[in-house]
Amino acid sequence: VEIDTRTSEVESVTPLPEQPDAIAVTPEALWVTNVGARTIARVGLDDREVEVRGGMPAVGAIASTPGGDVWVGNLGGRAVTLVNARGADFRDPPLAVTVPGGVIDVAAGGGHLWVANTDGEDVPGRVTRVDLATNKVSSSIPVGRFPASVVFGAGSVWVANYGEGTVSVIEAGS
Repeated sequence: VEIDTRTSEVESVTPLPEQPDAIAVTPEALWVTNVGARTIARVGLDDREVEVRGGMPAVGAIASTPGGDVWVGNLGGRAVTLVNARGADFRDPPLAVTVPGGVIDVAAGGGHLWVANTDGEDVPGRVTRVDLATNKVSSSIPVGRFPASVVFGAGSVWVANYGEGTVSVIEAGS
């Protein structure tokens, strides 16, 4: 739904496949994961045209990089998937990077993809750092139990540890 912020009136509605879950934005498109359909929808910002890629692993969290790459966390799986790379066609085969635990959330910033992952609610979680220049895991940083959310901002990575009611802070350069 597009709303005119001056008038609060609905300007347009863009239908999507079932169960839209998470969104990310690049300069050209809005990206939406659809959990029930195991798809990712690309909505053009200029024409609102919807393209859908199906057959994805269990899709969940999604993040876009400043350069326009789009990464999706394979919900509960041990991989993140690059579904749209700068200059590539959305329909090109995606690249998957394996991480050491079940993916919960993803964020991009500071030249890295930050992946909150865990092996269960009662064990310490990790944030895995993927170097965006090489698309390889560069480190895995321990955080609290069940890291449910990760964001990048103010030069740091912020992690909400649902399993213990804490927030971890990781300096992006560390």
